[in-house]
Amino acid sequence: MGKQMDVADSVLCRLEKGNLRYTTIYQKRFKQACGRLKVSNTEAMHMAKTIELRRITEGRNSDNGV
Repeated sequence: MGKQMDVADSVLCRLEKGNLRYTTIYQKRFKQACGRLKVSNTEAMHMAKTIELRRITEGRNSDNGV
């Protein structure tokens, strides 16, 4: 995905881990990459839900000291 977004893998990794803000520039590049990869709206919604659930789970684990 980093290649499709025209960002380094290290930047993509920091975005995924939340160590780098997901600014409008990265949002635009992500949307363009999805367009090039022909990602459907249903697939995009599924990815967004997965990311949301991951954040909730990670937040719960950090509260428990895990």
